[in-house]
Amino acid sequence: MGRYDRWTEEEDNRLIELYNAGLSYKQIGEKLNRTHRSINTRVTRLGKKGLLKPRKTLKTPKNYYEYDVSNIENLTPSGAYFIILVLCEAHLLQRKVNFGFRKRDVFDFRELIAHILKMNHSPHVIWEKGPSGEPDFSGKIFLHSKTLVSLLKRYNVPIGKKAGLIKIPNEILNSENPKIHGAILRSAYESEGSANKKDNSPHIVIGNSSKTFLKGLSKICNKYGIEKSIYDIRFVIRGLRSLLKYYEMAYSVFDFPYYVKAKKGEFEDLIKCKWNMGCKYTHIFNEIIFEEVLRELIKLRFIKKYDYKNLSEWLKKNYKKSVNESVICEWLKPEKILRVFGKTKEEIIKEKKGI
Repeated sequence: MGRYDRWTEEEDNRLIELYNAGLSYKQIGEKLNRTHRSINTRVTRLGKKGLLKPRKTLKTPKNYYEYDVSNIENLTPSGAYFIILVLCEAHLLQRKVNFGFRKRDVFDFRELIAHILKMNHSPHVIWEKGPSGEPDFSGKIFLHSKTLVSLLKRYNVPIGKKAGLIKIPNEILNSENPKIHGAILRSAYESEGSANKKDNSPHIVIGNSSKTFLKGLSKICNKYGIEKSIYDIRFVIRGLRSLLKYYEMAYSVFDFPYYVKAKKGEFEDLIKCKWNMGCKYTHIFNEIIFEEVLRELIKLRFIKKYDYKNLSEWLKKNYKKSVNESVICEWLKPEKILRVFGKTKEEIIKEKKGI
């Protein structure tokens, strides 16, 4: 059955029957040849018409959910992702873990949690009610497991109030496995991060009231050459090269197949935006291409002895850019080269000569 096929009255009646029998959305979808998301949407519409009772009013059997905590106990990359997710988005009580997610992201996180804990049923989502009685933009997921809570406590996840108190556990932070570090970077971004394209300098920002947590992220970024800044409770990455490295760590090195679609899409759009705009040194090239161009200009000017007219012609031929000779002269000043590379002109020339 196609994704956009309309629901028939017969299908609606069958869905109501299966739903009231306590079957999960996945099980109902298998019987009706629909996706679980399609089932969720239809259940919501039928509920508004008064044809279904809200799922949260139905009693859930005591042993309905089964959890496998081996990913966390053995500290796999996906287990590390889950621990960071709990630190950022959940509250720990004595016997349960309470998550709260934005409406647009909640079903992606539900799939993630179900896969990491190898759950026999995807966890239910309970919508928060706003002041007007309408569903708010957040959904709650509750995991009832004393074993899971005990294990998370071993990683020093705080019980109860945790604002400003969280930190990345040392076992994760000091791991030598790049996939573990990639999992941390993805989880931190998908749970607490956002991509800002509207600013004059597009960037990603991860906000958290715990400076210790942000310093842990900083330590990981330092290890992989990702330049960042910390402003009070904000962790910011602006440079295109660093954004590309962060993205690679989060979505290629940590190759977990589940991710938050909206967050990943925003990150990719930000990178495309950065590729198409100039850097802080010139609006003609983005920062990565400008570094390549500047290295070549240094070689041509100071090793092969091109004059500025020839350099301008070289840019036009190789990059289809018309650049004034005076602008090229500004680019090749020693202080400009030092700001761009963090190296002197002489050091760059030695590299080019292979000395």
